[in-house]
Amino acid sequence: MPSYQPHKHWIKYPTSSGDAFYPFALWREKSNLLRLIGNWQASEDILQTNLEKALAAEDERTIAQAKTDLSSMFDTRGKMEQAYVLAQEAIQHWERLNDQPGLIRAIRAKGSIHLHRSEYAKALECFSACLDLSRQAGRDNDICQILSLMGLVHFETGDLPVALRYYSDSLELSQRANEPQYLAMAAGNTGNVYLEMNRLDEAMECYQRALTESRRAGDKQAIAFGIGNIAIIHQKKGEYRKATEWTMKQYQSFLELGDEVHLATSLLNLGQICLDTGELDQAVDSFTRQIAISEKLQDKPILSYGYYMLGIVQEEKGWPGPAQKAMEQAVEVGRSIDFEKYLCGYLSRLAKFHLEQGRPELAQAMIPEAKEIAVRVNRLDVAFDLDVLSARLQAEGNKEAAIEQLKTLAPSAPDDDQKAAVLLQIYRLAGGEAYRRQAAELFRKLCDKTPSYLYRKTLAELT
Repeated sequence: MPSYQPHKHWIKYPTSSGDAFYPFALWREKSNLLRLIGNWQASEDILQTNLEKALAAEDERTIAQAKTDLSSMFDTRGKMEQAYVLAQEAIQHWERLNDQPGLIRAIRAKGSIHLHRSEYAKALECFSACLDLSRQAGRDNDICQILSLMGLVHFETGDLPVALRYYSDSLELSQRANEPQYLAMAAGNTGNVYLEMNRLDEAMECYQRALTESRRAGDKQAIAFGIGNIAIIHQKKGEYRKATEWTMKQYQSFLELGDEVHLATSLLNLGQICLDTGELDQAVDSFTRQIAISEKLQDKPILSYGYYMLGIVQEEKGWPGPAQKAMEQAVEVGRSIDFEKYLCGYLSRLAKFHLEQGRPELAQAMIPEAKEIAVRVNRLDVAFDLDVLSARLQAEGNKEAAIEQLKTLAPSAPDDDQKAAVLLQIYRLAGGEAYRRQAAELFRKLCDKTPSYLYRKTLAELT
């Protein structure tokens, strides 16, 4: 009988009964597909097995690939320490092998871990190294991805003009290559910047282009993302019926794909729409279903945000016990994965909850940590909310000083929403027709633009 000749997709490793063969590359492709449709646990299990077999085969290139893949999956699932160790080890393997494409992937994986930890300077250092290597190798597709990641760092730190420049460079390169996948990514990211700048029509134009390119690429998951982005624009414009319709289209798409990870995101978005429309029972149901899926998948970033939103709705329903528990769970999960960009917001909201439940000492105790994190990760909106909360706490002993501090803060509010919240607190503390009118006028303006339940509720208090 002729000896077996393994295909390039297989690796060979010794066992007690002789050589064994394992289809490493085929299982890797299956893992990628499972990850794409949101079956993260099955994907991770395959990558774990791939690493075990690669180590048994003692093939450094395969080991490097397996560690790079598994690092990326651990990062996605919030297992930051394990992800970081594997990324570091993978970088060393690729350097010894003098393999530039592999080194780019491993350094990019390390940069993503820093990004998710809100370690923005370290993330930029990694992505800059990747960009240099990719340009040296003439790898345009890698360049497109890395430019988008560098844009994301600046987006998260609030430097929107620089983020827009990186996204524009990625879009231009994608256009030259006529790569629909990367065109969709760059157009969608550009839309995110315009959304953050409240330039909703420009954001919608970008999202529609991203959706068109995703359809051209035939990427069903990216199509579903595009549908969800368009839903967000309708929600921001107060077009809640359209927002619900588009969100349900996205939900159905992820359901058909079997993508539970992003099915949970659709439920989260649906819950936020229900909160905006004042359908609180439906909001509780959506967030509860989302949390159940995210807990099962151990998708900790989205799990923490689901708890946070559930706590807000339960507080609105007059359920202080469950609301406090949900907010504390958001903090616990967010802290466990160093989710600092959102953790400071969770802490701020929980401190506000304690103050409004008559526990000022608990609120005061939470402010220093929340403020330190907010400043470090450049969450100026959260830092401002904490300054407002500190001023309100002064009212416990000196109402006049609190009112003066709030008056000082109002002109520096990052947006009309936060300014309206300050004016409302001044009215609640000081009373008076002039303060009531000021607050009512701004809430009416906000309500005319986006008639959300919370705006309508507050406006009813003021009129």
